[in-house]
Amino acid sequence: MPNNDTKEPNKDVDLNKNSRYEKSSLTDEQLIFYQEKLTKAMLDEKLYLNPTLSLTSLSTYLKLPNHHLTQVFSVQINQTFYQYINSLRIAYACQLLKSEEANMNFEELADQSGFNSKPSFNRQFKLIMNCTPSEYRISVQNK
Repeated sequence: MPNNDTKEPNKDVDLNKNSRYEKSSLTDEQLIFYQEKLTKAMLDEKLYLNPTLSLTSLSTYLKLPNHHLTQVFSVQINQTFYQYINSLRIAYACQLLKSEEANMNFEELADQSGFNSKPSFNRQFKLIMNCTPSEYRISVQNK
């Protein structure tokens, strides 16, 4: 039975600011700068392919405090660290499945995409792509 107790959003809340960070000393400009620094490092260096990547190691690499990086994920990207990393990894896996690497087995694909295990890869793939890696492979081969 559907729940009809839907709540109306509070129109007084600034949707661009996470209330958790309303007392933060970071300006919007700093957040944007940090986000650009993060994005550049992720896409240029492909840091997300490192299976041992953590928030701490990433903040050390970027020379940013952990809490500032966490705020960037929360306020600017609207994802957690792991959601962001896994979305990049799955996008990379999809690129591999569309390329000449399409015939590799899923264990290798998971490994090359930065996942520690095939079950973790499968779970994240299904969550992000709404299909299994096998179903995705078939759909791109049929195009």
